[in-house]
Amino acid sequence: FGCGSLITMTVVSLDRYLKICHLQYASIIVYSYVMIICKVKSTSEEISHYDARIRNNHVLEMKLTKVAMLICAGFLIAWIPYAVVSVVSAFGEPNSIPIPVSVIPT
Repeated sequence: FGCGSLITMTVVSLDRYLKICHLQYASIIVYSYVMIICKVKSTSEEISHYDARIRNNHVLEMKLTKVAMLICAGFLIAWIPYAVVSVVSAFGEPNSIPIPVSVIPT
């Protein structure tokens, strides 16, 4: 009896730890991409003084940065529903989640 509840509490605490850490990782990724975009935009004035080839490279960098942001947004859109259901089932009342939705985190 005691060992089973100890293992259960360990698994529950590990699950909560992972949910919190994944939120931190996603926040760090989003922050990094936002800083990259800000840096690329701030250098656009400096680049505008150079020849057309460098301007074309800047346009390509902006497109690549936008693609990276879209990939990051797609990742978040795909995984946020899972994280929300997991957090609600871990911290909220288990009866507040409908049965078909409660199978998402498993």
